[in-house]
Amino acid sequence: MNNYNKGKAKYILAFMVLALFITKTIGSTGSNVFLNRFYKTLTSDTIPTKVKRPSAQNILRLSVKDTIPANQPDSSKKNDSLHSVTVVDTFSFKVSKDSLSAPVVYHADDSMVMDIPGKKILLYGKESKVKYTDNELIAPGIEFDQ
Repeated sequence: MNNYNKGKAKYILAFMVLALFITKTIGSTGSNVFLNRFYKTLTSDTIPTKVKRPSAQNILRLSVKDTIPANQPDSSKKNDSLHSVTVVDTFSFKVSKDSLSAPVVYHADDSMVMDIPGKKILLYGKESKVKYTDNELIAPGIEFDQ
């Protein structure tokens, strides 16, 4: 079966639309005659403004109003009541009698399974490690109770 002409109409139509788009775009950018007239008529101001310069008396009057009088007491030196309250950022909690005295550091090469209902942690891998104080245990499978 000969599929040589299959889809040929789509490619010809796409090429023609692209060529039409390019020619219309290139032709319309250079022939905008009204561009200069548009900006001149809309951006020019019809009423010229007069520049009013302030006199020396006005500058002196403004600078005198802008300063803070020296005879008023400074309000920023008042005693602050918030600094008298001491805030402690630590909290105390009760430690159970059967709790561990040091943290348990563990590592599993493969996976770790937590059995919540049974309160157990299972470590799997070639070298699973558990370290507690000065004891270190290395085994392929480790199971410890919570």
